[in-house]
Amino acid sequence: MIRQLARRGRAARARTLGALLIAALGGSLGCAFLLPRAHTSMASPWDSFEDALASYDRIEPGATTTADLAEFGFHPYRNPNVVLLDYMDVYERFASNDAVHDVIFEDEGLTRCIEARERCMGLRVTPWREDAEREGAWILDYLSFRKQERIEAWVFSSILVMVDDTVVYKLYDGSPLLLHKSDKVQPLGPIQEIDVKVKLSIPGPF
Repeated sequence: MIRQLARRGRAARARTLGALLIAALGGSLGCAFLLPRAHTSMASPWDSFEDALASYDRIEPGATTTADLAEFGFHPYRNPNVVLLDYMDVYERFASNDAVHDVIFEDEGLTRCIEARERCMGLRVTPWREDAEREGAWILDYLSFRKQERIEAWVFSSILVMVDDTVVYKLYDGSPLLLHKSDKVQPLGPIQEIDVKVKLSIPGPF
């Protein structure tokens, strides 16, 4: 174990010296492109919250049909990640109980849905996107002395209620901009990374 730690220590020092040499040679260049970045999203026709909202705004209760939804990006069989809801799902989502056996709906379209029963269908569409990128000095990130990360995201959530082939109700919410930042500092840099890996590699009593 001691020899193994010594070899890892020498490797870490060599890695550090090599990275410092690279930094000395290329430190004057803009090196932000060397930092890791990632993009994750739910597949949808929209690239932003505003795009999704613009399509949603084109939907008109009482006028928009199933055929129209394909053009707007909300068709359950032509657009990805559209969740189907039956009338009981709609009932549980929107019913407000004012008394034990008295359920009142505030919207005429929702009332029509419950009365139509199996002829009613709900559609839930929740596109989102997350962009993560590291910030700060790339050499400190590479050597694990300091890792700074910035994550920007948006999420759009909508529910459409349909009776037969016509939208009778719609509702949306969401967040146009979500921002998360993290800043992890390790004063010993790669040595602390080795220490964590060694601890994980030592078998426990169980």
